[in-house]
Amino acid sequence: MQPYAVPQMAIGFIYGPQLDQTLNDPTYMNISLLEINTTQGKGIQNPAQLYTCPQLDWMEGLQSFYQNLTCINTSTVSLQGLLYASPMSLYPRFIVTSCNNSVIPNNCQSYGSLMNMTAGGRMFLFVQKTQSMNLATGKVGQGAFAEFDFYNFFLVPGLYNRITITFQPTTYVVYPDYITSWTKKTYLTMPIVDQQFQTSNVTTYNNLDLLSISILLSGQSRINEVVYSTLIEHISLWGAFWGVLFSVFAFYFLVFNRNQFYNKNQGWDRFEDKMREIERDIRIDYQRRLIEMDDRGNRNNSLQVPLQARNYNRLDDDMDLHAPDSLNRSGKAE
Repeated sequence: MQPYAVPQMAIGFIYGPQLDQTLNDPTYMNISLLEINTTQGKGIQNPAQLYTCPQLDWMEGLQSFYQNLTCINTSTVSLQGLLYASPMSLYPRFIVTSCNNSVIPNNCQSYGSLMNMTAGGRMFLFVQKTQSMNLATGKVGQGAFAEFDFYNFFLVPGLYNRITITFQPTTYVVYPDYITSWTKKTYLTMPIVDQQFQTSNVTTYNNLDLLSISILLSGQSRINEVVYSTLIEHISLWGAFWGVLFSVFAFYFLVFNRNQFYNKNQGWDRFEDKMREIERDIRIDYQRRLIEMDDRGNRNNSLQVPLQARNYNRLDDDMDLHAPDSLNRSGKAE
């Protein structure tokens, strides 16, 4: 997995009746940062740099109340891989420990003083939000750097609180609308998606431990595609609108012109009925003519038969007139 930058963080112990004072006294407790490098399940702890926070714009002026906070040098740490799931992983971890007399001989506060201090305050953690996107306007980073996530934890000497904060890489792919933008843009954000809290008695390895805050990477990344209506789609919508509007006006004027025509030309509203009547009359006339032709043909046939008979009789009479007297009708001589 690729490495990701760790968001800026500010941490400090805040105490007092109004919780407006920042403790920066190593005789009570110390805050350190480790970068944990795990390879095949084996973790190597490397100290990472912390420094006193400068004026931070994204804290929205809260540093007037919470001064002398401690910040991460983000250039020295990174997030990479999954703890115990990847061959190699990197992640930072805050460690808060009570004063160690072996480091500051005979100069640490008493256990009672430490109990009173921890009872009157708590550990504050400010986490800067990475750039975000306004999905309504498509603007990225506008106002995002003036926002933060806030956590606070109580410290109890003798108990070891373990906190895990998980970030998820989220990529926004913004497609152009061809009105205000013409190219595809990609933005990476790192929102917090999970927090876990565990507590136990102090470890046998270090009975000075008070608090640890591990910053881990989520096993899932997210890609959001942002698509806005393009100029082409707007033109298409306007074209469709004008097409519908034209059809409505065309239908209206078609009906209007038809009514005007029928008002000026009475009877044309029954045009189809008239055409059907004409077709019917033509069929009737055609059938009548066929009947007349059949009748005429039948009369001609009936006249031809008697005429042929008369012609045969006339032929016989002519033969009788021209035959010799010696021949009788049967053709024999007398």
